[in-house]
Amino acid sequence: MSYPVYQVPAGDVLPVLFDSFDGGTGASITMTGLAVTDIEIYKDGGVTQRASDAGYTLLDTDGIDFDGITGIHGFSIDTGDNTDAGFYTVGAWFHVVISAITIDAQTVNFIACAFRIMAAEGVAAVPDVNLTHVADVAVSTTTAHLGVNVVQISADATAADNAESFFDGTGYAGTGNTIPTGRSSSCSMSPDRPSRPRWPIARHSSVSTLGPPPQSAWCCSACRSYCRLS
Repeated sequence: MSYPVYQVPAGDVLPVLFDSFDGGTGASITMTGLAVTDIEIYKDGGVTQRASDAGYTLLDTDGIDFDGITGIHGFSIDTGDNTDAGFYTVGAWFHVVISAITIDAQTVNFIACAFRIMAAEGVAAVPDVNLTHVADVAVSTTTAHLGVNVVQISADATAADNAESFFDGTGYAGTGNTIPTGRSSSCSMSPDRPSRPRWPIARHSSVSTLGPPPQSAWCCSACRSYCRLS
């Protein structure tokens, strides 16, 4: 007999349905004798049953012929019930055994289901994510840096591409943006002459008949400061 396997968020209530059939004809038939004391849960393959029946509930009052359908039965398990302290733990595997009920005048024991408890969900159906490991390697909480590939900014993929161009040096400036530039690389300022007055631009000439300014310094038209002659 096969049985279902569930992944259950910690603290969730797991409903379990099962069926019963006539041993001779295979037709669905009812059953008798189902009680919460017939529900036994084993952890990680161990032979010790959960010590309490608290948290088990028979569905549709008595768990028999669910919603009036012959041969369909059920119960639920509240994994948030901690009467047997520490029994339900995240990551552990559990098998649910029904022992025993009567079907077609026969005493029957069977596995109703198996389940594994997963991390609790803060929002229903949205598993919580805790980045404690990346590629199976523990992440340091003080020195770790996670590589992030941003494909959109405010739902805009173009904005993400433009941001990449701006910061990786390919030169995207943006519409209406002014990016200041540095001093011309051809300018070699004279650090030992910061207080000299500037010479008028009109006197700049490679063939000036007036001769060069005192101490061979020229006023640079690029940065409006003194540059050494080269």
